Amino acid sequence: MHLPTGDLLTPESVEALINRPDKVRHRNEIFATMEKVRNLPDDADVLTVRSVLPPDARDTTKKGALRAFEKWFADFEQYASDLRVAADFTTSR
Repeated sequence: MHLPTGDLLTPESVEALINRPDKVRHRNEIFATMEKVRNLPDDADVLTVRSVLPPDARDTTKKGALRAFEKWFADFEQYASDLRVAADFTTSR
């Protein structure tokens, strides 16, 4: 099995993929944006919420934006976990 990068599926290559500088920078940017949303007032209007979100975001409320960020982080953690399990499985054979 191979990773999207073309590398063989090993624990080391999985960690290298997950911790690539561009991936880490992207996660940090998302986390920083999520913190900006958290600092908004609970009754922030649509324009205020969208002013701190990326241009392609569809969320219109603080609560919706925070849910989307939490889902993104949960999806990423699941992806990383699945890769680690697959790597452990292939190296144990």
